[in-house]
Amino acid sequence: MKKTVSVIFFLTSIIAFSQGEANIWYFGQNAGIDFKSGNPIAISDGQLNTLEGCSSFSDANGNLLFYSDGTTVWNANHVSMPNGVFLRGDSSSTQSAMIIPKPNSTTEYYIFTVGSLPGRNPGFNYYTIDMSKDSGLGDVVAGPIDLNEGRADEWSEKVAAINGEECETFWVISYVSNEFKSYKITKNGVATNPVSSIVNYTAQDRRGYLKISPDGKKIAIAHMADQQMILYDFDNSTGIVSNQQFLNLQAPSNKPYGVEFSGNGEKLYVHATNDFYSDDFIEWNNPSNHFSTLYQFDVSLPTIQEINNSRFEIDSQNLYRGALQLGPDQKIYRALSASYNNGGSYLGVIENPENDGLSCNYKHNAVNLGTKKSTQGLPPFIASIFYLIEITNEASNEIITNQSIKLCTGSDYTFNAQSLSGDPVFNWKYKDSIISNQPSITFSNIQKSEAGLYKLEVDLVDDCDKIILYKGEFEVEVFDPPVAPTTIIYDQCDIDENSLDGVTVFNLNSKIPEITNNDSNLEVTFFESEEAIENNKPIENPTEYITASNPQLFFKMIDTRSDCFAIESMELNAYPTSLDIYNNIYVCENDLGFDTETSSGSGNGTFDFEAKRASIDDIFFNYDIIVEFYENSQDAQLQTNKIVGIQDYSDMEIYVRISNKDNNNCISAGKFNLVVNEIPLPNSVNENVILCIGNKEDAPQEYTVELDGNTYVQGDQFQWYFNNTPIANATNPIHFANKEGQYQVIVTRNFENDLNTFIDNSSCNGFSKFKVVASNIPVIYSENVLIKDDSDNNTILINPYELGIGNYEYSLDDYYGTYQDEPYFENVSAGFHTVFVFDKNGCGFDQLEVSILGFPKFFTPNNDGTNDTWRIPGANTDFYPTSNIYIFDRFGKLITIINPNSEGWDGTFNGKLLPSSDYWFSVELIDKQGNTRLKKGHFSLIRR
Repeated sequence: MKKTVSVIFFLTSIIAFSQGEANIWYFGQNAGIDFKSGNPIAISDGQLNTLEGCSSFSDANGNLLFYSDGTTVWNANHVSMPNGVFLRGDSSSTQSAMIIPKPNSTTEYYIFTVGSLPGRNPGFNYYTIDMSKDSGLGDVVAGPIDLNEGRADEWSEKVAAINGEECETFWVISYVSNEFKSYKITKNGVATNPVSSIVNYTAQDRRGYLKISPDGKKIAIAHMADQQMILYDFDNSTGIVSNQQFLNLQAPSNKPYGVEFSGNGEKLYVHATNDFYSDDFIEWNNPSNHFSTLYQFDVSLPTIQEINNSRFEIDSQNLYRGALQLGPDQKIYRALSASYNNGGSYLGVIENPENDGLSCNYKHNAVNLGTKKSTQGLPPFIASIFYLIEITNEASNEIITNQSIKLCTGSDYTFNAQSLSGDPVFNWKYKDSIISNQPSITFSNIQKSEAGLYKLEVDLVDDCDKIILYKGEFEVEVFDPPVAPTTIIYDQCDIDENSLDGVTVFNLNSKIPEITNNDSNLEVTFFESEEAIENNKPIENPTEYITASNPQLFFKMIDTRSDCFAIESMELNAYPTSLDIYNNIYVCENDLGFDTETSSGSGNGTFDFEAKRASIDDIFFNYDIIVEFYENSQDAQLQTNKIVGIQDYSDMEIYVRISNKDNNNCISAGKFNLVVNEIPLPNSVNENVILCIGNKEDAPQEYTVELDGNTYVQGDQFQWYFNNTPIANATNPIHFANKEGQYQVIVTRNFENDLNTFIDNSSCNGFSKFKVVASNIPVIYSENVLIKDDSDNNTILINPYELGIGNYEYSLDDYYGTYQDEPYFENVSAGFHTVFVFDKNGCGFDQLEVSILGFPKFFTPNNDGTNDTWRIPGANTDFYPTSNIYIFDRFGKLITIINPNSEGWDGTFNGKLLPSSDYWFSVELIDKQGNTRLKKGHFSLIRR
């Protein structure tokens, strides 16, 4: 299919140069380049040696006139001009000088100088140079003219220039604090009253470039240490700057310095750095302390948000700050310096500045400067010098100047130049030969042999009576359009809710691999008619296109490498379908209790769809088919969300799509069920099962405990295991365990899965585990109890290892009281106590009465019910069958003998009250085991 493209060339009256004026550059440490041959050639005859500011200017034929660093003006013989020294610029200023030809003069030029820091020639001044003087080598005949308005110490290091809209006018723009100053230059000279544009930003740093786009519409300013890069609109009819827009830079390279527009003004490039600043020049000159990034912004976009979103990092590496400058060859050159005064031997170059992102083709060490060095600066020029003819697509309004356009073999193309006032002469060139002098050229049935570079040169006398040479060029690449297959048939099985009406859904995108032969460079779009193709109205949702049989649907195949395309038709056929029924798949429910004590059904089963695929494939053994599974009929028709491999599902219906392997057309469709058989869930317990086995003194006998693994489902089969070994004849739901260990019941449930004559006899298992722990009643004996009495801290200690095999707890004197795990009691009072020992597992308890002896220090026989007698707590004939307890007065006279079972001595002798005094005792106690306890001491009788 052929297509026709119309292109318009927009020419404006703002250009008054042939670009030869920018042919020779001097910069850096005696470096230079010459563009006369079309490519930059290194030259080394310059006297200029500067770290930053520089400027140069040639005649229309590219012959050098003079150059400057802002303090000295050198002529074409590289000798300083008369009066051309000690100008008020500064070589350390970012843009130390700008050269402007005086309108309507063939010999006079202005050089505007920009100073640096206070104390180093700050401010803005200009001088007049007359090239008719000094035998045509020039003389600085006037100046300096002060333009500072008394604000020299505030002035920035920036200057830029552009042609004015009026004939024979220029604008020179500089910047101070928060104002742009636009000075108009006419045949009458420099207007000393500038147009002031106050902006909503006050700069703190003087450094960084100021540039105007070649079409005079935009202005960009870099405030380096402020970390601000700002874009404005410029009106070359009034000199007004407006519409402030901040550009976002990415840390650490967020200190902008070099700035430049592409020739068509659509792209802005920024060289930003993170320069290390200190007073230590050793640090300044260490390349590792500097890192720079080259950014691209698309400033043709309508909003600042879109412009910022277009930011692209072209290059990042260890570099010092550097200038960017558009050349007469429409390439942008980049100053490369490793550190403050460590220059580079090369210039970088952006080969195609109008292209997006990396396609701008940046080359780092592109221009060899020989023995000379590039530092931070490059010479600025009047931006209009580099203005390009805008070549635009008439249909899309896309500018293609300096672009590479892709055309398709066999198609027709027409390129037109806009009518111009006056008598323009058009010269279209191909391979350096003029091919047409008409405003248009036409390619008919273009072939690959016609690829290459096309140039247009237009000679015109403009309204200002200036002879202007306009230039534009574009590169043509010619590609073959893709070859589309002429026979595409899409057979679809109707398997929706009404599978017999012949109307179904087609996933047109599923045919793309067949259409493109799996070529990823080809894109396919579908259309319902030729009219839809003409109006570019593709089918909106090709993945869900609903129709009956359609004998002619169209597709457009585009090669993304060239945008060449081919259009063909395809046939859709919708076949009513009676869904085939395939054997169901039965599986057991997945058991979530694998690592637990009992089975737990998940509700899902694991299905092997690959095995099912193989079984269906066997049915169609005579065909080369593809078998696919889907969860619903729509997915099956659209061939989306295929089920593959081994997957978990609950009970559900599955759809089968059977397609021809060659063209993916549907041959048959069917369905089957996924059936999940529930696993049996026997009873379980969440804790140990206790087997009580009596006490250690009982005669040997068998004890059992009930384990209940019932499922309450008739037909379930049971098998019990002990420590993973089957228990013979243990096949009942309930098992009586007779020893400690791990028990498990495995329950088998059989299923008869009968559907459509397909029977799969299967069984599913579930389990429960029971941990049986043996325990017994404790047995406590007096010999297993250690008593410490007659002390400040009476204690009872029970030997737990002699009690039995249970897990025991202990209490003193209180059957219903608080029990403790430790068999030890402290601070026990003298007297008789009962120790209780309980089995925590619930198998029973035992108790023992113990005696704690005490020998009171006094008694008070006053019948108040407290300490009325003296006796020995913890002593009686049960614990001590033999006892001798004697009481004496202080003279050794025997007063009485006490029976341990009695109430004790009441303080009398022969019926008479004895006086308060100290009395002595002698005690001998013999327990049942024959152990003798002797004790002697004294106590007090106190009468109150």
